Amino acid sequence: MDRRLTVVAIAALIGLSGIARAQESSVTQAVRYGGGPAYGGYAVTGSALAVCRVFNFGATAVTITVRQIFTNAGDLVAINSDTCNVAVLPGKSCAYSSQYSMSQVAYSCRLVARSTAVNISGVVEIQSLHGEILAALPLTK
Repeated sequence: MDRRLTVVAIAALIGLSGIARAQESSVTQAVRYGGGPAYGGYAVTGSALAVCRVFNFGATAVTITVRQIFTNAGDLVAINSDTCNVAVLPGKSCAYSSQYSMSQVAYSCRLVARSTAVNISGVVEIQSLHGEILAALPLTK
C-alpha cells in the first residue's frame, strides 16, 4: 500500500511539473540588449547614421519596448527613423536610427525586447549617407 501511495505521489508531482512548464512558457519576459560603442572614424565628414538593427529568429512575435541610441559621452540622441515601433514577427527584422553630424563620436544602441520567448539578434552600425557601413558591432544581452 505504501509503495502504491509513493508511486501515485511521484506521478502527480511529475504531472504538475509539466503543467508548471506549460504555464511558464506563456509568461512574457523582458530582455535587455546593447551594442557598441561603434565608431565611424575620421572618414565621416558631414552627416552619417547610427543604426540599430534587430532580427527575430524565434517562433513568436517580439515587441521592442525601449529603443535608444547614446553617444560615447552618454547623451541620448533623437531617433529619426524607426520600424521597430510595431511587433517584429518571426523571421522579420526592423531598425531604428539617428542621423548625426559629429564625425568623432561613437554611438551605442540599447533596447528592451518583450515576448514569451525572446530570440533576437542584432547589430549597431555606423553608415555613411550613401549606405556604406563604416563600423558594425553585435548586440548582446
